[in-house]
Amino acid sequence: MRAKGIRVQVVLPGAIDTEFWDRAGLPVKNLPEAMVMSANELVDAALAGLDQGEIVTSPSLPDRADWRTLDAARLALAPNLSRKHVASHYRALARKSTARDQPHRTDRAQLAQPDRLAGLTRSEFVIRLLPSARRRRSWSECPTLAPPR
Repeated sequence: MRAKGIRVQVVLPGAIDTEFWDRAGLPVKNLPEAMVMSANELVDAALAGLDQGEIVTSPSLPDRADWRTLDAARLALAPNLSRKHVASHYRALARKSTARDQPHRTDRAQLAQPDRLAGLTRSEFVIRLLPSARRRRSWSECPTLAPPR
C-alpha cells in the first residue's frame, strides 16, 4: 500500500462530544468535562498524527512512551492469548463448572438473531446471555465486567 501512497492510521479517540452518547442513552454531559474532547480537536490531532507518520494516534495521551509501553506489553502477551488448554490457575474452577454455566438454548437463539439484542444495555446483555452472571449479586462479584455508569 505504501508504494501506492496509501497510509493507514488507527485513531483511539477517548470520549468525544458527539450525539453518540445521547443515542447510547448516556448523555455526554454526565461525563467529567475534563474527559470530553471536541470533534474538531480530535480531527485536528488525528491529521497531525497522520502527518507525523503515526500508525496509532491517541489524541488524549500526553506521553507517547505510555503507548509504546502498552504496545510492548500487548506483544509480550500475544503468544499466550490463545492456547489449547486453560491456564493452571483456572483448572480447578473449570472442573467445577456445571451445565448451568453454559448458555441456554434460548440464549443461543438470541445470539443467532442480533436484532433481538438491539438496544440492550451492557448489564441487560450480561444478564440475558451470560448465565453465570445471573448468579452474581453485585458487579463487585464480577470483576471482569465494569459496572454500568
